[in-house]
Amino acid sequence: MARRRELYGIGIDWLNAFVSRNNDVDGYWGIAMLRESMHKHKIETLQIDVSKPSIEVDDQLFENMLLSYWELWRTLIVNRGLRLGYVKASQLTITSKQLENLLIDSKEPLEMICQLDITSDLKTHYQIKQSILCRRHNRNTDIRSGRIK
Repeated sequence: MARRRELYGIGIDWLNAFVSRNNDVDGYWGIAMLRESMHKHKIETLQIDVSKPSIEVDDQLFENMLLSYWELWRTLIVNRGLRLGYVKASQLTITSKQLENLLIDSKEPLEMICQLDITSDLKTHYQIKQSILCRRHNRNTDIRSGRIK
């Protein structure tokens, strides 16, 4: 059981990397791109299965991001000496508290809540939350990352 407690620390590390400005999708901040996708599909909550690279919104732009964060998830678990089988389920939920601003064409930053839920094979549940402010993505004004080839 003590080993499974490390899943909480792994979840914190993973979520910090996910909300980081270094999380790029086609050279732009990944969270802003996800917010834009939520706006486009008119949804207030977006769910991502961390154990498998899948997202509920079918958007090819996120395929590389999901694969890289799925690999990071696996690497963090293995590097801590844990088995992948210790994780029964892991899901990231991204929610906007100000739904009315998400659905209208607002340029104001929104509070986005990123919540990672991890369930171990022993049914122990861990929950990690982070709140970030995010403006709507605009390809015409946002600066693209120089790391893109």
